[in-house]
Amino acid sequence: MKKLLLCVGLLAFLGGCTSVAPINGGLYTEATAGITGSGKMGPKEGEACMKSIIGVAMGDVSVAAAAKNGGIHTISHVDNRTRNILGLYTEYCTVVHGF
Repeated sequence: MKKLLLCVGLLAFLGGCTSVAPINGGLYTEATAGITGSGKMGPKEGEACMKSIIGVAMGDVSVAAAAKNGGIHTISHVDNRTRNILGLYTEYCTVVHGF
């Protein structure tokens, strides 16, 4: 019983440290959310991601980086995508659509 409580407590602690989604599951979370948009959805898509492994984060998730990665000059929509696995691995991406 003590081991179970220790595991649950550890999961809650680690999950709280890497919470990036509006809803954060203790074991696994994957969510996509729209941030802004106007007009027709552009045919091009660019993505910029940041990853965190055991609380160490790295990456550039700016809209400018995502647009550059997709060769987008006019932005029509911006979304974000998050993934969290056991609070040990977290990924946050900015996804830009445009022309």
